Amino acid sequence: MAPSTADIPRGEDHTSDSDSSHELEWQLLDDTDSSDSEATNQDSISTHDLLTAPLMSREAYTYIQREKRIAQYGVIGKALSVHHKGRVEVMEDQRLYLNTNTPFSAVVCGVQGKYTLDSPFIAAHVFLGSGKSHTVSTILENMLISGFSAIGSLSKALCGLVLHYGEGGPSALPNEAAWLSSSLSSHVNGPPVHVYVSRSSLQTMRQIYAPLGGKVTVEPLLFQSSELDAAAILSMMAVGSSESAPLYMQIILSLLRDLGENYTYKAFMDKLELSKQKFNPAQLTGLEQRLSLLTSFLNPSPPPKKKGATALRPSLFHAGQLTIIDLSDPFLDTSSACGLFEIIVRLFVRADVGTGKVLVVDEAHKILKRSHKVSLESHTTAAPFGYENHHKYSSFARFVFRGNSP
Repeated sequence: MAPSTADIPRGEDHTSDSDSSHELEWQLLDDTDSSDSEATNQDSISTHDLLTAPLMSREAYTYIQREKRIAQYGVIGKALSVHHKGRVEVMEDQRLYLNTNTPFSAVVCGVQGKYTLDSPFIAAHVFLGSGKSHTVSTILENMLISGFSAIGSLSKALCGLVLHYGEGGPSALPNEAAWLSSSLSSHVNGPPVHVYVSRSSLQTMRQIYAPLGGKVTVEPLLFQSSELDAAAILSMMAVGSSESAPLYMQIILSLLRDLGENYTYKAFMDKLELSKQKFNPAQLTGLEQRLSLLTSFLNPSPPPKKKGATALRPSLFHAGQLTIIDLSDPFLDTSSACGLFEIIVRLFVRADVGTGKVLVVDEAHKILKRSHKVSLESHTTAAPFGYENHHKYSSFARFVFRGNSP
């Protein structure tokens, strides 16, 4: 039972708090106009703001280091000037740091520029990049490469995932993030890179990634049936809501609801085989088209060696490893690729890797379009909020979207 005011001895002052506790109360209320806010601008900045700021100037970094509150950071670039309410400030020390301890979302955007070179000797159009790829690679370096003080301090490497969809075929290029495995310096040990591609383009993609060396492995993307939950079925069949679904998809939704918590991929397929007898030819054709893509990415499980044993493949994700899902395939359209990405993101969120995670959506302007945008963004940005507490969320949420426009 809480004591009443009559229980408190008159001679003691139980209303006085320590200065630190009093200041924390004002920080909790986010009130900068408190009677105690007469300190300098640097002292008035809340500790929480300093610890969770994704980017830090050299001055802010030095202040935090004095307080011994930050363990991991990376050099991201230079801050040429700071513009605020018409004021321009040029820093003495222009070094800019990325706080790899904190969750953040970053949008890296820009378009290629065309410069016309015209002289008496040569006339040509030169296309200049906007630096998106270099920026994303620098962010990933700061989170995946440890033991190299020139780029920062990283005591525990994160787990990285890159989603990439581009033009397939022999003329395709490797995803640029895969070059992190290579280094011109003998002092840098790049992270292992595992690339997963569609089975139909496996040999072509292996040839494309071959110049990057042995630290980059290319394997077919195959799911175990145990990884395909009800949400995966809906993702692969591009079902956004029951209102917009065709009639045969309404039947599939009904089957999934009936199974409920007893859902397994095998139980669902068994029920679907019985229900297919009621479909007309047009409905059956549409269903088979959607199911064929799903089954093409399903791993035909090998028979268990021992009675009662189950065939499991190693996890796609590990601490200190960069996993690239490259669905550059002439036989895959944007909708199909987005459905596969949704399944991968759910597996990534659930994976227990013992470290933080960073997710990069490469060429996001090609993937996040119209109906795909809401679906994929909901899984990449909202999924971590289902975690039990803020600490688990902080260990996951680092999102980088790379595209032509925000």
